[in-house]
Amino acid sequence: SMLMMRDECSAYLTHLVGAAQRRDAAEYTFFLQADATHHIDPRMLDLVVRAVGLRSLSAPFLHLGRAGMVSSTSSCKRAIFQQAIGREMRAMPRTYCCAHFAVRRDVLLQAQASAWAAMLEAMDAPLPTGCEAARVAVGVHCLVFESIWHVMFGMPEQLSS
Repeated sequence: SMLMMRDECSAYLTHLVGAAQRRDAAEYTFFLQADATHHIDPRMLDLVVRAVGLRSLSAPFLHLGRAGMVSSTSSCKRAIFQQAIGREMRAMPRTYCCAHFAVRRDVLLQAQASAWAAMLEAMDAPLPTGCEAARVAVGVHCLVFESIWHVMFGMPEQLSS
């Protein structure tokens, strides 16, 4: 069934399902929200795009946001992490604001379409056990995904110190 696009997570995941089904993606795929210019230094983005064009970028996953996110956890975040990643958190995820990132083709295509589809479908399913205290049930998955996209692509929870 076709799920309604309501946020960047459903858009990103729908793209990932299609790329995994086709087993095809660009050398780097850029995941950007409509407000990217509020969260990314344009000079940094220009530098990254130039590096891709010159085939001199080799990073498997690159956060593009300029501001780090405050790390926090809860039983609900841990439950959604477990649901999405299939294991418990090893460390509190450390990431940058607002889900703007680039992913290299081989990393993007590591996961099967069924894995991305399961994450997409989970967004419309009832919240997992551990989320009973969540005040709003809609959008909770996407809020958690924002802090774990890098882990969803196989990177460690903490990419830098």
